[in-house]
Amino acid sequence: MKLIKQLANWLIFNHFYHMADDDDIGGGDDDDDGNWFPEDWRQQIAGDDEKGLAQLGRYKTPADVWTKARALEQRITSGELKEVSAFPGEGTDEEKGAWRTLNNIPEAADKYTLTRELDDTAKSQLEGFFNHAHANNFNNDSVNSMLDYFYQKLEGDDDALDAADKDRGQATEDALRVEWGKEYRAHMNRIEGLMDLVGEGAGEALQEARMPDGSMLKDNAAVQKFLLDMALTYNPAGTLTPGEGGNVHDSIEDEIESIKKVMKTDRKAYNADDKMQARYRELLAAQNSAAQRRGAAA
Repeated sequence: MKLIKQLANWLIFNHFYHMADDDDIGGGDDDDDGNWFPEDWRQQIAGDDEKGLAQLGRYKTPADVWTKARALEQRITSGELKEVSAFPGEGTDEEKGAWRTLNNIPEAADKYTLTRELDDTAKSQLEGFFNHAHANNFNNDSVNSMLDYFYQKLEGDDDALDAADKDRGQATEDALRVEWGKEYRAHMNRIEGLMDLVGEGAGEALQEARMPDGSMLKDNAAVQKFLLDMALTYNPAGTLTPGEGGNVHDSIEDEIESIKKVMKTDRKAYNADDKMQARYRELLAAQNSAAQRRGAAA
C-alpha cells in the first residue's frame, strides 16, 4: 500500500507539472506518443525502497502500475480478497465465532458442511478427526479435501488388496490342484465341512483371518493342507457336506447302513456302481479309524 500511495502522489505532481508551461517549470519534453514520464520514474516512486524498485521493474509505465492497483482495489471491495488475521485465541466467544464465520469454519466440530455423504458409523469413526480439525480451525474446504484424499486412498488400498487376494488365491488353488489332483474338490469339501463344525460363521471368519503379510489363511497352501489333515482325522470319510453339521460318527454309520441296504435290496445296482463301492470302502476305513481313536483315548 505504501508503494501505491507513493505512485498516487507522484502521478498527481507530474500531472500538474506536465500541464504547466515547460519554460516556467523547466519540465521534460513529451515523446512522440505523448509519454511525459521521465526515464527514472521508477526510482522517483520507489525512493530508497529497493524491493519496491524491483517490483516496479515489472511495469512499462506508471499507468500500468495504476491499472494493477485499481484492479486490486476492486477485488478487495468486492470481497474476493479478504484481510487475513490470526484466530483471536484470547478473544470472546463472539469474536471467535465471527472469525470462524468469516473464514468458512463452522461453529462446532459436528457442523462441517461435507461434500460426501457419511453414515452414522463413519461419522462416529471420524469424530476424533473432526474435533482435531475444528480445534485447529480447518475450514470446510480443507476438511472436505482431506476426506476426499482419505477415501480415495482407502478405496485404492481396498482395490489393491482385492487384486492381491485374487492373485494369492489363484496361486494357492493351482498349487493344491497339482498336489491333490482329482481329489482337489473332494478335499476342499472336507475342509469346508470341518469349518462348519467350528460353528456358524466362525469357520469362514477363521479362513478369512489375515496373516502378518496380509494374506488370508484360505490363500495359504500350507494352512489348507493342515486343515485337510484335521478334517481327515475328525471326519475321515468326509461324510459331512458343507453346512450339514451334525455328529460325524452317526453320519458315517448312517451312510454305511444306507449302502448296505442297497447291497441287500439291489445287489446288481451296487455291483454296477463303482463310486458306491469306493465310498463303502472309504466309510469302512473311516469307521475303523474312528474306532481306533476312541480306543486310544480310552
